[in-house]
Amino acid sequence: MSREMWNRILSPISVALACAGMLSAQNLAGPNSGFVYDPADKAIRLIVGVPGAAYLGGDLASGLDGASIAPDGARAVASRNGRLVLISTADGSAVDLGAWEGELALGAWSADGTAFAAKGSALALFRNLDATPEAVALGEFDGKITALAVAGRGTLIVATESGLFRLGEAAELLAPLEGVTALAMNAAGDRLYAASPLRKEIHQIGGLEASAEVAFLLGEAAGLDAPSALGVSGNTLYVADRGSHKLSAVRLDSSEMLFSLDLAFDATGMERLSSGRFLMTQAAGSGSIEIFDPARRAVLFVPQSGAFESQAADSVEE
Repeated sequence: MSREMWNRILSPISVALACAGMLSAQNLAGPNSGFVYDPADKAIRLIVGVPGAAYLGGDLASGLDGASIAPDGARAVASRNGRLVLISTADGSAVDLGAWEGELALGAWSADGTAFAAKGSALALFRNLDATPEAVALGEFDGKITALAVAGRGTLIVATESGLFRLGEAAELLAPLEGVTALAMNAAGDRLYAASPLRKEIHQIGGLEASAEVAFLLGEAAGLDAPSALGVSGNTLYVADRGSHKLSAVRLDSSEMLFSLDLAFDATGMERLSSGRFLMTQAAGSGSIEIFDPARRAVLFVPQSGAFESQAADSVEE
């Protein structure tokens, strides 16, 4: 973002506080957009301010090998020093969840933030994270997992190249949808949306705890090329497409296209933030953090705190 744009957006009071070193993630009493995992810094950090006038604050937890933040922003699960830990975003305190090898490659939360599934060298599911965490015993699963979702308060669903499976003591085929690489759950945790770049389709799946009800939602006729990331808010489905470099909003009860935005990057995921916005995750090594704000119909870049302070200082000098 240019210095001139920052000068137009930021108020003189905010600039003065930033330059004085008084505007930190830990003591800010003002607007924020929630916590994110910053892969460049290997840390969980707070987005101070709102998209368009925001920056990354100080570290809540650092030295991580991956992390995922709950949709309500109250807690996060991270891999660190060969362990998986549950971190409170209120004070940074951590509860050990057990041994963990390598990075946290995939993670998925239940809609209420009380259950979490993790994929690395192993696959794990945890429930009751708002009280006393408990690990759930899972049966063996040999397929290559491409996406995870957690229904209700802890039913694990995995996507593979051949279909969607409900995983408990044994793996059960939920829906024979091929090539699914992106999943998104609704707020009630009872309806799942699955995107297949291979088939250029998105399906809606109900009956997640019993017999699945699969319905075609969108396809190539709606402009899909390679749908790669999904997000749900109320009656709206947000679809990021790596093929067309578009982010589209679709009304779920009518499949009406509400709006479409151009993307300057390849989106690989959408993670809901506690503010109601979405973190747009990208391919490894991209280095930038992008936030989608549905209310503003905009995707906005969030700079590092150092970049913010440098531009703020330039504004004061002028």
